[in-house]
Amino acid sequence: MIVNLFKRIFLFLFVKDYIKKAASDKWVFISYLSEPFYKKLDETYLNRHQNRRESIIIADCFHQLGFNVHVSRFDKPLIFRRRKYDVVFGLEPNFEKISQANHDAIKIYYATGAYWEFQNKQIVTRTAQASQRFNYPFIRHRMVAPHQSAIIADHIIQIGTPNTIKSYPKEIRHKIHIIRQSITIANDLYQIKTEGSTNKKNFLWFGSGGSILKGLDLLLIIFEKYEEFTLHIVGKMDDDFHSMYSGRKENGNIKYHGYMEITDPCLMSIVNECAFVIFPSASEGMPGSLLNMMYLGLIPITTSICASPEMYKLGAIVDLDLDSIEGGMLRLNQLSDAELIDLSIQNRKYVLENFSLEIFRSDFCNALSTIFVNQKFKDRK
Repeated sequence: MIVNLFKRIFLFLFVKDYIKKAASDKWVFISYLSEPFYKKLDETYLNRHQNRRESIIIADCFHQLGFNVHVSRFDKPLIFRRRKYDVVFGLEPNFEKISQANHDAIKIYYATGAYWEFQNKQIVTRTAQASQRFNYPFIRHRMVAPHQSAIIADHIIQIGTPNTIKSYPKEIRHKIHIIRQSITIANDLYQIKTEGSTNKKNFLWFGSGGSILKGLDLLLIIFEKYEEFTLHIVGKMDDDFHSMYSGRKENGNIKYHGYMEITDPCLMSIVNECAFVIFPSASEGMPGSLLNMMYLGLIPITTSICASPEMYKLGAIVDLDLDSIEGGMLRLNQLSDAELIDLSIQNRKYVLENFSLEIFRSDFCNALSTIFVNQKFKDRK
Protein backbone atom coordinates (compact mmCIF):
# COMPACT_ATOMS: atom_id res chain seq x y z
CA MET A 1 0.00 0.00 0.00
CA ILE A 2 2.75 2.48 0.99
CA VAL A 3 4.86 1.49 -2.02
CA ASN A 4 1.91 2.08 -4.36
CA LEU A 5 1.25 5.48 -2.79
CA PHE A 6 4.86 6.59 -3.29
CA LYS A 7 4.77 5.31 -6.87
CA ARG A 8 1.66 7.32 -7.64
CA ILE A 9 3.18 10.46 -6.10
CA PHE A 10 6.37 9.93 -8.11
CA LEU A 11 4.47 9.41 -11.37
CA PHE A 12 2.34 12.50 -10.76
CA LEU A 13 5.27 14.78 -9.91
CA PHE A 14 8.06 13.54 -12.14
CA VAL A 15 6.65 11.73 -15.20
CA LYS A 16 5.62 14.40 -17.67
CA ASP A 17 2.94 14.11 -20.32
CA TYR A 18 3.94 14.68 -23.93
CA ILE A 19 1.95 16.85 -26.34
CA LYS A 20 2.55 17.39 -30.04
CA LYS A 21 0.28 19.74 -31.97
CA ALA A 22 -0.98 19.28 -35.53
CA ALA A 23 -2.71 21.56 -38.00
CA SER A 24 -6.18 20.24 -37.18
CA ASP A 25 -8.76 20.09 -34.40
CA LYS A 26 -8.54 16.31 -33.95
CA TRP A 27 -7.13 15.11 -30.63
CA VAL A 28 -6.01 11.66 -29.51
CA PHE A 29 -5.29 10.72 -25.90
CA ILE A 30 -2.65 7.96 -25.71
CA SER A 31 -2.53 6.04 -22.44
CA TYR A 32 0.85 4.32 -22.73
CA LEU A 33 4.40 5.57 -22.08
CA SER A 34 5.46 9.22 -22.06
CA GLU A 35 9.02 8.84 -20.68
CA PRO A 36 10.59 7.73 -24.01
CA PHE A 37 9.80 11.08 -25.63
CA TYR A 38 12.22 12.75 -23.22
CA LYS A 39 14.90 10.04 -23.53
CA LYS A 40 15.18 9.60 -27.28
CA LEU A 41 18.98 9.82 -27.18
CA ASP A 42 19.42 7.38 -24.27
CA GLU A 43 20.19 4.11 -26.05
CA THR A 44 20.60 2.17 -22.79
CA TYR A 45 17.11 3.21 -21.68
CA LEU A 46 15.55 2.50 -25.07
CA ASN A 47 17.19 -0.93 -25.37
CA ARG A 48 15.65 -2.22 -22.11
CA HIS A 49 12.30 -2.91 -23.76
CA GLN A 50 10.99 -2.65 -27.30
CA ASN A 51 7.87 -0.79 -26.12
CA ARG A 52 9.91 2.37 -25.52
CA ARG A 53 10.74 2.92 -29.18
CA GLU A 54 7.32 1.63 -30.17
CA SER A 55 5.58 4.27 -28.04
CA ILE A 56 7.30 7.00 -30.06
CA ILE A 57 6.19 5.35 -33.31
CA ILE A 58 2.58 5.05 -32.07
CA ALA A 59 2.38 8.80 -31.43
CA ASP A 60 4.04 9.52 -34.78
CA CYS A 61 1.50 7.39 -36.67
CA PHE A 62 -1.39 9.32 -35.10
CA HIS A 63 0.34 12.64 -35.81
CA GLN A 64 0.87 11.71 -39.45
CA LEU A 65 -2.88 11.15 -39.71
CA GLY A 66 -3.42 14.73 -38.59
CA PHE A 67 -4.06 14.25 -34.87
CA ASN A 68 -2.92 16.48 -32.06
CA VAL A 69 -1.27 13.99 -29.74
CA HIS A 70 -1.47 13.86 -25.94
CA VAL A 71 0.58 11.03 -24.43
CA SER A 72 0.26 10.20 -20.74
CA ARG A 73 1.66 7.25 -18.83
CA PHE A 74 -1.01 4.53 -18.56
CA ASP A 75 -0.99 4.37 -14.73
CA LYS A 76 -0.29 8.00 -13.88
CA PRO A 77 -2.82 9.77 -11.61
CA LEU A 78 -5.03 11.83 -13.92
CA ILE A 79 -6.06 15.46 -13.85
CA PHE A 80 -9.14 15.70 -16.04
CA ARG A 81 -9.20 18.67 -18.38
CA ARG A 82 -12.03 20.25 -20.33
CA ARG A 83 -10.49 19.08 -23.60
CA LYS A 84 -12.51 16.47 -25.44
CA TYR A 85 -10.74 13.76 -27.39
CA ASP A 86 -11.79 12.33 -30.73
CA VAL A 87 -9.83 9.13 -30.11
CA VAL A 88 -8.79 7.40 -26.90
CA PHE A 89 -6.03 4.83 -27.30
CA GLY A 90 -3.92 2.67 -25.02
CA LEU A 91 -3.69 0.58 -21.88
CA GLU A 92 -5.71 0.28 -18.72
CA PRO A 93 -6.34 1.76 -16.20
CA ASN A 94 -6.26 5.23 -17.77
CA PHE A 95 -7.69 3.99 -21.07
CA GLU A 96 -10.89 3.13 -19.26
CA LYS A 97 -10.98 6.36 -17.25
CA ILE A 98 -10.48 8.66 -20.25
CA SER A 99 -12.92 6.59 -22.33
CA GLN A 100 -15.61 7.08 -19.71
CA ALA A 101 -15.07 10.84 -19.87
CA ASN A 102 -15.22 10.84 -23.70
CA HIS A 103 -18.25 8.77 -24.62
CA ASP A 104 -18.31 9.88 -28.26
CA ALA A 105 -14.62 9.18 -28.91
CA ILE A 106 -13.40 6.23 -30.96
CA LYS A 107 -11.91 3.89 -28.37
CA ILE A 108 -8.92 1.75 -29.39
CA TYR A 109 -7.60 -0.62 -26.75
CA TYR A 110 -3.93 -1.58 -27.12
CA ALA A 111 -3.39 -5.17 -26.01
CA THR A 112 0.13 -6.56 -25.65
CA GLY A 113 -0.70 -9.92 -24.07
CA ALA A 114 -3.45 -12.50 -23.82
CA TYR A 115 -6.91 -11.53 -22.57
CA TRP A 116 -6.69 -10.63 -18.87
CA GLU A 117 -9.21 -13.23 -17.69
CA PHE A 118 -7.40 -15.99 -19.58
CA GLN A 119 -4.07 -14.89 -18.08
CA ASN A 120 -5.43 -14.80 -14.52
CA LYS A 121 -6.87 -18.30 -14.87
CA GLN A 122 -3.51 -19.55 -16.13
CA ILE A 123 -1.73 -17.93 -13.18
CA VAL A 124 -4.11 -19.48 -10.65
CA THR A 125 -3.78 -22.93 -12.23
CA ARG A 126 -0.02 -22.87 -12.74
CA THR A 127 0.70 -21.44 -9.26
CA ALA A 128 -1.41 -24.16 -7.63
CA GLN A 129 0.39 -26.84 -9.64
CA ALA A 130 3.83 -25.50 -8.72
CA SER A 131 2.90 -25.13 -5.04
CA GLN A 132 1.85 -28.76 -4.95
CA ARG A 133 4.90 -30.05 -6.86
CA PHE A 134 7.43 -28.19 -4.73
CA ASN A 135 5.46 -28.17 -1.47
CA TYR A 136 5.95 -24.40 -1.31
CA PRO A 137 3.39 -21.58 -0.82
CA PHE A 138 4.02 -19.57 -4.00
CA ILE A 139 2.44 -16.15 -4.52
CA ARG A 140 0.34 -15.48 -7.60
CA HIS A 141 2.48 -13.10 -9.63
CA ARG A 142 1.35 -10.89 -12.56
CA MET A 143 -2.36 -11.08 -11.76
CA VAL A 144 -4.26 -8.44 -13.74
CA ALA A 145 -6.89 -6.28 -12.03
CA PRO A 146 -10.26 -6.92 -13.70
CA HIS A 147 -11.16 -4.27 -16.27
CA GLN A 148 -13.59 -3.69 -19.14
CA SER A 149 -11.17 -2.18 -21.67
CA ALA A 150 -11.72 -4.81 -24.36
CA ILE A 151 -15.48 -4.65 -23.83
CA ILE A 152 -15.88 -0.88 -24.11
CA ALA A 153 -13.38 -0.58 -26.98
CA ASP A 154 -14.60 -0.06 -30.54
CA HIS A 155 -11.39 -1.65 -31.78
CA ILE A 156 -8.47 -3.60 -30.30
CA ILE A 157 -4.96 -3.37 -31.70
CA GLN A 158 -3.30 -6.56 -30.51
CA ILE A 159 0.34 -7.62 -30.45
CA GLY A 160 0.20 -11.35 -30.87
CA THR A 161 -0.84 -14.23 -33.08
CA PRO A 162 -4.05 -16.05 -34.04
CA ASN A 163 -3.56 -18.07 -30.84
CA THR A 164 -3.68 -14.85 -28.82
CA ILE A 165 -7.07 -14.01 -30.31
CA LYS A 166 -8.39 -17.36 -29.05
CA SER A 167 -7.79 -16.20 -25.46
CA TYR A 168 -10.56 -13.59 -25.90
CA PRO A 169 -14.31 -14.17 -25.52
CA LYS A 170 -15.73 -15.06 -28.93
CA GLU A 171 -18.11 -12.09 -28.96
CA ILE A 172 -15.29 -9.51 -29.04
CA ARG A 173 -12.77 -11.23 -31.30
CA HIS A 174 -14.11 -9.39 -34.35
CA LYS A 175 -12.73 -6.12 -32.93
CA ILE A 176 -9.11 -7.30 -33.02
CA HIS A 177 -6.47 -6.04 -35.45
CA ILE A 178 -3.29 -8.13 -35.12
CA ILE A 179 0.08 -6.38 -35.50
CA ARG A 180 3.67 -7.51 -35.12
CA GLN A 181 5.95 -6.06 -32.47
CA SER A 182 9.61 -5.15 -32.89
CA ILE A 183 12.77 -6.64 -31.46
CA THR A 184 14.80 -4.56 -29.04
CA ILE A 185 18.27 -4.68 -30.54
CA ALA A 186 19.79 -3.21 -33.67
CA ASN A 187 20.21 -5.56 -36.60
CA ASP A 188 23.97 -5.08 -36.77
CA LEU A 189 24.72 -5.49 -33.06
CA TYR A 190 25.91 -9.10 -33.17
CA GLN A 191 27.65 -11.38 -35.61
CA ILE A 192 25.80 -14.71 -35.64
CA LYS A 193 27.75 -17.93 -36.08
CA THR A 194 26.61 -19.72 -39.24
CA GLU A 195 29.07 -22.59 -39.51
CA GLY A 196 30.75 -25.17 -37.32
CA SER A 197 29.23 -27.26 -34.53
CA THR A 198 26.31 -26.26 -32.31
CA ASN A 199 26.09 -27.22 -28.65
CA LYS A 200 22.74 -29.00 -28.69
CA LYS A 201 22.96 -29.82 -24.98
CA ASN A 202 22.63 -26.18 -23.85
CA PHE A 203 19.34 -24.32 -23.42
CA LEU A 204 18.51 -20.75 -22.43
CA TRP A 205 15.45 -19.48 -20.50
CA PHE A 206 15.33 -15.71 -20.98
CA GLY A 207 12.53 -13.84 -19.25
CA SER A 208 11.35 -11.41 -16.59
CA GLY A 209 8.71 -11.45 -13.85
CA GLY A 210 6.33 -14.37 -13.62
CA SER A 211 8.71 -17.30 -13.16
CA ILE A 212 5.94 -19.89 -12.82
CA LEU A 213 3.69 -18.34 -15.46
CA LYS A 214 6.62 -18.62 -17.88
CA GLY A 215 7.33 -22.25 -17.07
CA LEU A 216 10.54 -22.04 -15.09
CA ASP A 217 9.24 -24.45 -12.44
CA LEU A 218 8.69 -27.11 -15.11
CA LEU A 219 12.19 -26.61 -16.46
CA LEU A 220 13.79 -27.14 -13.03
CA ILE A 221 12.12 -30.56 -12.82
CA ILE A 222 13.12 -31.54 -16.36
CA PHE A 223 16.75 -30.45 -16.10
CA GLU A 224 17.18 -32.09 -12.71
CA LYS A 225 16.15 -35.29 -14.50
CA TYR A 226 18.36 -34.79 -17.60
CA GLU A 227 21.74 -33.94 -16.15
CA GLU A 228 23.40 -34.25 -19.57
CA PHE A 229 21.55 -31.05 -20.58
CA THR A 230 22.41 -27.57 -19.24
CA LEU A 231 19.85 -24.84 -18.54
CA HIS A 232 21.00 -21.23 -18.42
CA ILE A 233 18.51 -18.94 -16.65
CA VAL A 234 18.80 -15.23 -17.50
CA GLY A 235 16.32 -12.85 -15.90
CA LYS A 236 15.33 -12.01 -12.34
CA MET A 237 13.33 -14.76 -10.63
CA ASP A 238 10.32 -13.80 -8.54
CA ASP A 239 11.44 -13.50 -4.90
CA ASP A 240 9.46 -16.47 -3.61
CA PHE A 241 10.54 -18.63 -6.53
CA HIS A 242 14.17 -17.69 -5.91
CA SER A 243 13.82 -18.63 -2.22
CA MET A 244 12.52 -22.05 -3.22
CA TYR A 245 15.24 -22.45 -5.86
CA SER A 246 18.01 -21.46 -3.43
CA GLY A 247 16.86 -24.07 -0.91
CA ARG A 248 17.05 -26.96 -3.37
CA LYS A 249 19.99 -29.28 -3.89
CA GLU A 250 22.47 -27.56 -6.17
CA ASN A 251 22.54 -28.93 -9.71
CA GLY A 252 25.62 -28.14 -11.78
CA ASN A 253 23.61 -28.26 -14.99
CA ILE A 254 21.24 -25.44 -13.93
CA LYS A 255 22.98 -22.05 -13.99
CA TYR A 256 21.22 -18.93 -12.72
CA HIS A 257 22.77 -15.71 -14.06
CA GLY A 258 20.20 -13.17 -12.86
CA TYR A 259 19.18 -10.07 -14.77
CA MET A 260 21.23 -8.96 -17.78
CA GLU A 261 20.76 -6.11 -20.23
CA ILE A 262 19.94 -7.28 -23.75
CA THR A 263 23.17 -5.61 -24.96
CA ASP A 264 25.39 -7.16 -22.25
CA PRO A 265 28.37 -9.01 -23.83
CA CYS A 266 28.02 -11.61 -21.06
CA LEU A 267 24.56 -12.45 -22.38
CA MET A 268 25.97 -12.95 -25.86
CA SER A 269 28.60 -15.31 -24.42
CA ILE A 270 25.80 -17.41 -22.91
CA VAL A 271 23.83 -17.31 -26.18
CA ASN A 272 26.89 -18.55 -28.05
CA GLU A 273 27.00 -21.59 -25.76
CA CYS A 274 23.38 -22.52 -26.49
CA ALA A 275 21.42 -23.98 -29.36
CA PHE A 276 17.91 -23.42 -28.00
CA VAL A 277 15.77 -20.84 -26.24
CA ILE A 278 13.16 -22.62 -24.09
CA PHE A 279 10.13 -20.66 -22.93
CA PRO A 280 7.04 -22.70 -21.97
CA SER A 281 4.82 -19.76 -21.04
CA ALA A 282 1.14 -20.12 -20.18
CA SER A 283 0.02 -16.66 -21.32
CA GLU A 284 1.57 -14.26 -23.82
CA GLY A 285 0.98 -12.05 -26.81
CA MET A 286 4.19 -12.50 -28.74
CA PRO A 287 7.05 -12.54 -26.19
CA GLY A 288 9.82 -10.13 -27.09
CA SER A 289 12.33 -12.13 -25.05
CA LEU A 290 11.71 -15.13 -27.30
CA LEU A 291 11.94 -13.11 -30.51
CA ASN A 292 15.18 -11.48 -29.46
CA MET A 293 16.80 -14.85 -28.84
CA MET A 294 15.50 -16.19 -32.16
CA TYR A 295 17.09 -13.13 -33.78
CA LEU A 296 20.37 -14.22 -32.21
CA GLY A 297 19.98 -17.63 -33.83
CA LEU A 298 18.52 -19.72 -31.02
CA ILE A 299 15.90 -22.31 -31.93
CA PRO A 300 12.62 -21.94 -29.96
CA ILE A 301 10.97 -24.51 -27.74
CA THR A 302 7.77 -22.83 -26.66
CA THR A 303 4.01 -23.12 -26.26
CA SER A 304 1.28 -22.39 -28.79
CA ILE A 305 0.18 -19.18 -27.01
CA CYS A 306 3.64 -17.77 -27.84
CA ALA A 307 3.87 -19.07 -31.39
CA SER A 308 2.98 -17.65 -34.77
CA PRO A 309 1.95 -20.14 -37.49
CA GLU A 310 5.41 -19.86 -39.07
CA MET A 311 7.16 -20.89 -35.85
CA TYR A 312 5.81 -24.45 -36.03
CA LYS A 313 8.49 -25.08 -38.68
CA LEU A 314 11.24 -23.21 -36.82
CA GLY A 315 11.47 -25.21 -33.57
CA ALA A 316 9.29 -27.24 -31.23
CA ILE A 317 5.82 -26.03 -30.21
CA VAL A 318 4.87 -27.95 -27.07
CA ASP A 319 2.01 -28.34 -24.63
CA LEU A 320 2.28 -27.00 -21.11
CA ASP A 321 3.27 -30.27 -19.45
CA LEU A 322 6.47 -32.10 -18.58
CA ASP A 323 6.16 -34.91 -21.14
CA SER A 324 5.50 -32.58 -24.05
CA ILE A 325 8.37 -30.22 -23.17
CA GLU A 326 10.75 -33.16 -22.74
CA GLY A 327 9.59 -34.58 -26.05
CA GLY A 328 10.30 -31.31 -27.86
CA MET A 329 13.78 -31.12 -26.36
CA LEU A 330 14.62 -34.69 -27.29
CA ARG A 331 13.26 -34.38 -30.85
CA LEU A 332 15.41 -31.35 -31.59
CA ASN A 333 18.44 -33.04 -30.03
CA GLN A 334 18.19 -35.76 -32.65
CA LEU A 335 18.87 -33.26 -35.44
CA SER A 336 22.34 -33.05 -36.95
CA ASP A 337 24.59 -30.01 -36.50
CA ALA A 338 23.93 -29.04 -40.12
CA GLU A 339 20.16 -29.20 -39.58
CA LEU A 340 20.41 -27.14 -36.39
CA ILE A 341 22.54 -24.48 -38.07
CA ASP A 342 20.02 -24.27 -40.90
CA LEU A 343 17.19 -23.83 -38.37
CA SER A 344 19.24 -21.18 -36.57
CA ILE A 345 19.66 -19.20 -39.79
CA GLN A 346 15.95 -19.58 -40.60
CA ASN A 347 14.96 -18.23 -37.17
CA ARG A 348 17.15 -15.19 -37.51
CA LYS A 349 15.84 -14.54 -41.03
CA TYR A 350 12.23 -14.90 -39.88
CA VAL A 351 12.64 -12.35 -37.08
CA LEU A 352 14.54 -9.87 -39.25
CA GLU A 353 11.86 -10.03 -41.94
CA ASN A 354 8.87 -9.75 -39.60
CA PHE A 355 9.74 -7.92 -36.37
CA SER A 356 11.72 -4.78 -37.17
CA LEU A 357 10.73 -1.29 -36.03
CA GLU A 358 9.88 -0.48 -39.64
CA ILE A 359 7.42 -3.39 -39.80
CA PHE A 360 5.88 -2.37 -36.47
CA ARG A 361 5.39 1.14 -37.87
CA SER A 362 3.82 -0.22 -41.06
CA ASP A 363 1.51 -2.63 -39.21
CA PHE A 364 0.41 -0.01 -36.68
CA CYS A 365 -0.19 2.77 -39.21
CA ASN A 366 -2.09 0.36 -41.48
CA ALA A 367 -4.27 -0.73 -38.55
CA LEU A 368 -5.14 2.90 -37.82
CA SER A 369 -5.89 3.57 -41.48
CA THR A 370 -8.26 0.60 -41.54
CA ILE A 371 -10.00 1.80 -38.38
CA PHE A 372 -10.39 5.38 -39.62
CA VAL A 373 -11.44 4.63 -43.21
CA ASN A 374 -14.52 6.76 -44.04
CA GLN A 375 -14.47 8.09 -40.47
CA LYS A 376 -15.57 11.73 -40.13
CA PHE A 377 -14.52 13.71 -37.06
CA LYS A 378 -16.38 16.64 -35.58
CA ASP A 379 -15.28 20.14 -36.54
CA ARG A 380 -14.52 21.85 -33.20
CA LYS A 381 -14.12 25.35 -34.63
